Amino acid sequence: MADQKLSQLTNITSLADSDEFYTTDPDSKAVDYSVLRDAIRAGGSGSGNFGFGSSKLNVFLLHLKNTSGYLEHRFLMNPWDNASATPMLGGGINGASTSFTATPDGNDSTTPFAAGAKILSINTSNLVFDTADLSSKLSEIPCLGPAVVTINGTPTPDIWVYPSVISWNINGTTRTRLYFAFYAGSFTNPFDLTATSSTDEIRVAYAGFLPDYA
Repeated sequence: MADQKLSQLTNITSLADSDEFYTTDPDSKAVDYSVLRDAIRAGGSGSGNFGFGSSKLNVFLLHLKNTSGYLEHRFLMNPWDNASATPMLGGGINGASTSFTATPDGNDSTTPFAAGAKILSINTSNLVFDTADLSSKLSEIPCLGPAVVTINGTPTPDIWVYPSVISWNINGTTRTRLYFAFYAGSFTNPFDLTATSSTDEIRVAYAGFLPDYA
């Protein structure tokens, strides 16, 4: 590419995969936009998700409700119960569904996940998700959250959710997974998910980076 003054360059308002950028080193290398884009995504498999290392942005709204004495969960994008609003999970949670599914709370080492989630039997204020092993990915997920909580559509200061990771045996497989720890107004007061009121529906909005499930 011939040398040009910046004032002579043409501004563009959109990019195609074949568009090129040029470096100013002695070899005058050209870089296709598609290569630069995928490098920014860090191997995002062309999905359109923003990446961080080998992890992708996952955005969802976790909807919990008590049905006939049993907790159920689903994953949404829309806080107003629009089940057609598919969450941008980016492949981070295995089996996640927009349909309500009974949330298992049986013995951790022998009870499988259902639709991507399980209540820890050892601590029923914790909800763990069926994710890839995050033990080698912690440097890629510096921010697991924040989580915003509502009860019956109203933001509440009375229930706190702390997103973190835990290494635990679920159904015979021990790995480090994403989990939400629920508290009732204080970190010294765990919120028992198995004792939720039948009149309350809890929604937790979450955004964070997770690798694809494997």
